[in-house]
Amino acid sequence: DAMAGTAAPLRSASGGYLRVLDEDALADWAAEHDAMISLRLRPGDFVFPGAVLGGVRPPQLREEAERKLQASVVLGGSRSVEQDLEFAVRQLVEIGLRALSPSMNDPFTAISVLDRLGAALCEVAGRSLPTGQAMRDEQLRLEWPATDYVGLVDAMFHMLRQAATDQPAVMVRMLEVLAEVAGVEQALARRRTLGHHATLTRDLALAHIEDPTARDAITERHGWIEAALSTSGRIGH
Repeated sequence: DAMAGTAAPLRSASGGYLRVLDEDALADWAAEHDAMISLRLRPGDFVFPGAVLGGVRPPQLREEAERKLQASVVLGGSRSVEQDLEFAVRQLVEIGLRALSPSMNDPFTAISVLDRLGAALCEVAGRSLPTGQAMRDEQLRLEWPATDYVGLVDAMFHMLRQAATDQPAVMVRMLEVLAEVAGVEQALARRRTLGHHATLTRDLALAHIEDPTARDAITERHGWIEAALSTSGRIGH
């Protein structure tokens, strides 16, 4: 029985960044053996040699499950965008943060980063993100940590927002981008996440920006988002 007994630990034989995880192969193996595998790591995480990657039930399958796990992962010396959505996002965010640093002071590059992040969210609209669960015949056979929409949007905007508090043009563009995405995304929970980030952006901008024209622009753009969230489909400005 896949639920019988305490899970036996599954350890890594080597180290490196988890670049690829073959969830289907692991779930198929677990179904064939009436097993359940729980992983602690996801693509992008660093694996230490000998570290516990997860567990398997029933525990007597540990050795076989470890062999299957080793055959189902690809480790490397660096992160990869292949299955690591957050890594691709963080690469863009890092470019934006460098552009906003006092030494560079390049708001135009930061704005282009926001445009690309917004385009990525528009592409995700209507698509399911990985759930972190693999079912076989209505039985859960594999689970692993997965990036959800909230985590994805947090990774996109939290650090950039904090770095751009004294850059009115960047804060205005962040609100415009959120408004565009809100006009495309139809899922209610995701729209609430966008609205939450819009409110955070507006409040932070108004707390740090004194120029009346910029403050008016911030308030106006936040109104665009409210309009987008109260309707369906793309909004026009």
